[in-house]
Amino acid sequence: IRLLCLIFLIIVSYLGFSIINEYDTNIHIEVLNYNIDISSFFALSSMLVVCIIISLLIRILSFIINTPNLISQRIKTSKTEHNIKQLINAYSFILSNNRSEAESIIFRIKNELTTEFAAHIYLLLSELETEAEQKSYNLKHLLDFSGYKHFATKALAEHFFKYQYYQQSLEYIKQTPNLKNDIEAQKILITIYAKLQNWEECENSISNLESLKPELLKELEPEIANLYFVAAKTMLENGEDDRASYYLKQSLTYQANFIEAIDLLCSLNINAGKGKLNKPFIENAFAISPSFELCELYARSTNLKAQATYQELASLVDSRKHLGIFMAFAAYLGLDDEIKALKESIE
Repeated sequence: IRLLCLIFLIIVSYLGFSIINEYDTNIHIEVLNYNIDISSFFALSSMLVVCIIISLLIRILSFIINTPNLISQRIKTSKTEHNIKQLINAYSFILSNNRSEAESIIFRIKNELTTEFAAHIYLLLSELETEAEQKSYNLKHLLDFSGYKHFATKALAEHFFKYQYYQQSLEYIKQTPNLKNDIEAQKILITIYAKLQNWEECENSISNLESLKPELLKELEPEIANLYFVAAKTMLENGEDDRASYYLKQSLTYQANFIEAIDLLCSLNINAGKGKLNKPFIENAFAISPSFELCELYARSTNLKAQATYQELASLVDSRKHLGIFMAFAAYLGLDDEIKALKESIE
């Protein structure tokens, strides 16, 4: 193939020169009383060679002029690459809990990196900083970067919540993008509203979280129950017994065996002459975790005779598995026959 290509090139070259010689014409040039006769082919070839030489000279001159800038740019690029590697190392040290090493790297390179890496610097500094004001300063700067706003708003909310600045915490968590569908943000909102004693908004956030992820709320049931219990005590302090009763019922919805809530609700109902309303709450709690305290509350809440009261609770669980509780309850009600029967079941 190479031989064929060479033969083809020779033939084409021969034909090309033959055509040029056939159609070539002489050009007469007169310069300073000198007459010059040259062929048109030679004139065009000479002009082409001159253009090529000028182009090469321009390139060489441009290279000489730009060489210092190229060297400077190369040094700058190399330094930036080195700092980026250091930045990655800082992330690694933070993840491995080597905070002192990460801090030394950041303070060494933070003034050398360009503005495009500013977000990384503020993020790392916010993780490393222990002084409250400086930490909030770094987190606030992250709000200017769209990719970090979601993180920064929640981090600021948690930061101010930690130092009991609940109103500021609320202001930042409300800036969270797509707040209503953000599970973590809703969890923070619940605790903030509870601290601010804004119980209506707290309940709305709980409902919203339940609609977003019911299984998560199941994990948080003890915490939610306690929040409603705190709300009920707040209502009692304000003299709002009906609202207190409502929040206690909500508390027991999430944790049926919350004994403090049951005790307070039963006391409210008994004082209001509504002791019968306590029955379902006590029965639900007793079926989950029997206790003598619940037995006593049940006895105080019902108008049934002692034997009937005992039998109703005994029907909820196996009395033989809770002998101590039922023997104490039978003694409390004065039911000697039931005590005797329990003792015989042991034998």
